[in-house]
Formats: sequence, structure tokens, C-alpha cells
Amino acid sequence: MVELNVFHRIFNPGAQFAWLKKDLQSVDRSVTPWLVAAWHSPWYNSYASHYQEFECMRLEMEELLFRYRVDIVFDGHVTSTTIFFLYPF
Repeated sequence: MVELNVFHRIFNPGAQFAWLKKDLQSVDRSVTPWLVAAWHSPWYNSYASHYQEFECMRLEMEELLFRYRVDIVFDGHVTSTTIFFLYPF
């Protein structure tokens, strides 16, 4: 599981971005079949007060999550619930 800090420098090339990339590259999926990521504020939500609040982080890091096939993301902050799926079932 990786835990990202939404309030830390998130841009490429930044320390958190480099750490995430290196960490995801090192995962052996035969040993760790599930990749889980978490952070505080959601990238996608329908709550007007926080809509696209962390869009810059999504633009920088989302492709890495897809490339290394992160299975599920947990985040919070918004007190309403939005459900979405990254991969079709």
C-alpha cells in the first residue's frame, strides 16, 4: 500500500513523484498481487466545494497508477460519497 501526501510537492520531478514511481516499479506482483493507494482528498468527486481541488496532482500521478495497475484507491475528505471504477469488470 502506498500513502500519498496531497499537500507535498507532487510534480514531476519531485521527491514524492520519484518515490512513487520507484516504489511501483519495484513491486513483484507474484508476491504482492494487490496494489492499494490512498490519500486524503479525492481526485474525482461531484461535490461542488471540492470539485477538481487536486486536479494538478491527478494530472501528474494518475498515469503512473494506471501504468503499474494500482488495483484500488482509498481517499476521503469529502463528506458525500462518489463511487467510480478504474477498470471495467
